[in-house]
Amino acid sequence: MIVCLIFLIVGGFLLIGAISNLLGKLALMKTAERTIGTVVALEERIDEEGSAYYAVFEMHTPLLNKVTYRSSTGHSSATVWPIGKTAPFIIESGKPETARFLNYWSVFGWSMILLVLAIDLLVIGGGYFLLRDYFSA
Repeated sequence: MIVCLIFLIVGGFLLIGAISNLLGKLALMKTAERTIGTVVALEERIDEEGSAYYAVFEMHTPLLNKVTYRSSTGHSSATVWPIGKTAPFIIESGKPETARFLNYWSVFGWSMILLVLAIDLLVIGGGYFLLRDYFSA
């Protein structure tokens, strides 16, 4: 019973966090600048697993002028992001360090992960309390 109560409490906090994060991302989507970034270079990083290529994007916005973005995700092939390829970006006004790819996962990914975890914990914890009379002898 204590475990299910903990599930309910943690699930509630995660749900509040997920909703708060989601509302923040929706506000960001309304106010942020959208721009197109172009791959201007590839940075090769070599480690014990081999080489990885990281795209370097350059973009121009009306308020920030030129912004450079280095991808945090590397690929084993340099052909994934060839020089000159473009991608959409979103940037908070006046904050070039907030540049991120404009796709579902990079904008809403953490909100969805928190939401899934919260729902799972709430269903498990709440299900116990709702159905415990059916299983008691």
